[in-house]
Amino acid sequence: MKKILKNLSYTFMANMLSTIISMIVTLTIPKLIGVESYGYFQLYMLYFTYLGIFHFGWVDGMYLQIGGEEYSSLDKRKYGTQFSMFLFFEFILSLILVAFTLLFVPDENKLFVLVAASICMFIYNSNIFVQFILLATNMLKKYSFIIILDRIIYLALVFLFLFFFKTGSFKGLILADILARTISLVYAVITNRKLLLSKPIDIRSSLTDIKENILIGYKVTFGGIAGIFITGLIRFMIEFKWGIAFFGKVSLTLTLSNLMMIFVNAVSMVVFPILRRTDESQLSPLYKKMNSLLMTGIFCAMVFYYPLKSVLVLWLPQYADSLRYMAIVFPIIIYNSKTSMLINTFLKTIRREQVILTSNIISVAVSLVLGILFVFLIPNPNLAIFSIVISLAIRSFLAERKLAGYLDISISKEVLSETVLTLLFIVINWYVNSALSMLLYGAVLLIYVYKFSDIGTSIKFIKEKI
Repeated sequence: MKKILKNLSYTFMANMLSTIISMIVTLTIPKLIGVESYGYFQLYMLYFTYLGIFHFGWVDGMYLQIGGEEYSSLDKRKYGTQFSMFLFFEFILSLILVAFTLLFVPDENKLFVLVAASICMFIYNSNIFVQFILLATNMLKKYSFIIILDRIIYLALVFLFLFFFKTGSFKGLILADILARTISLVYAVITNRKLLLSKPIDIRSSLTDIKENILIGYKVTFGGIAGIFITGLIRFMIEFKWGIAFFGKVSLTLTLSNLMMIFVNAVSMVVFPILRRTDESQLSPLYKKMNSLLMTGIFCAMVFYYPLKSVLVLWLPQYADSLRYMAIVFPIIIYNSKTSMLINTFLKTIRREQVILTSNIISVAVSLVLGILFVFLIPNPNLAIFSIVISLAIRSFLAERKLAGYLDISISKEVLSETVLTLLFIVINWYVNSALSMLLYGAVLLIYVYKFSDIGTSIKFIKEKI
C-alpha cells in the first residue's frame, strides 16, 4: 500500500501542477488576446485532442501488453527497435498531413493551425510512446518529471510570448506548446536512452510485434478518439454555424470543465497496473467500493463551480454571456471521470476493449444526431451544448451496464441516484442564479452522501485489497 501511495503522490503532484498551469494559462490567455484569436487557439487545442489516433493502436497495445511488468525486465533491443520504427512512421505521417493541409486549406489562420497540429502530432505521439512504457511499468517518478518539465516550459514560453514579445496572437501560443513538447521529448529520450536507443533487432520480428500491438490496441485507441468525437462533433458544428468567436467562448467553458480530467486520467493510468495484479475474484466488490468513493468525491468537487464562476465573471467580463453555460457543461466532469478512471480501467483489466469501442461509437452517433438537430434543424445553442452531456451520459451508462454484466453486479440504484443528482445540479444552477443555488445543491449533496455514500468502509476495503 505504501508503494501505491508513493506512486500516486508522484502523479498527483505532476498532474496537480499540470492542472494549475493549465488553469493559469486558460484564465490568462482570454484576458490578453482577442476573442477571435482565442477561438483559433481553441481550434488548435481541439485538433490536438485527435492526434492520438495517428498511432493506430500501436502505443495502446504495447501498454496493455506490458502493464504490470518491471521496467528492468523489458527487452531493450525489442523496444528500442520499435521506438526507432515508430519515430520514422510518425515523421512520414506528419509530412503527409502537412502536405495535404498546404494543398487543400485556403484560409491562412486555419492553415497555420492545421500545419502546427500536424507537426505536433509527431512530437506528441513520440512522447506518448515513452510515457506509456513508464506508466505501464510503474516508473511514475520518471513519468511525472516529464509531465512537470513539459508544462513548466510551456508556461514560461507562453508568458515570454505574451509579455516579452508582446505577441497577442494565437500563433505564439501554439509555438510555445510545440516547443515545450519538443524539449520534454528530448529529455524523455535521453533519460531512457538505454532502452530507446539500444542496438536494433531484426525488422521482420519487430513488424510482428508491432502488428500484435496494433491488433490489441486499436479498439482502445479508436474508442478513445470516438469518445473525443462526442464533444468534438458538436464543437465543430458550433464553429461552422455560429462562428469562431462564439466557438471560442463555448470552448472556454468546456476547457474549464475538463481541467479536472488531467488529474483523473493520470490516476486511471496508475490504477490499471494495480488492477492487473489484483485477484479477479476481488474485482466485483472492488468496483462497487471504488465507484462509491469516486462519485462521492466528484459530486463534492462540483461545489467548486460556485467560486470558480464568480471569479471568472469578474475576471473575464467579455465572456460573461457564455459562462452561464458552465451550469450545463460542468457535469461532463462526472461522466468523463467515471468513464475514464473507473469503467474503462476495469474493462481494460478484464480485456473487454471492444465494449469501450462500441459504447463510444454509439454515443458518437447520438452526438451527431443531436448536433444536427439542435445546431442546424432547430438552432438552439443551449440544447446543442446540453447534447454533449447527454451523449457522455449515454456512453457511461452503456459501458457500465456491460461491465456490470461481466462482474455480475447490480448498478441500477447507483446510476439512478447519480443521474438525479446531475440533473438537479444543472436545473438548480441554470434557473437559480444566486447564492441560493449553492445552498440548494449543498442540501441535495448532503442527502446523497447520507443515503448512497459509503466512504469509510470503501476506503478500508480498497486498502485491504490492493
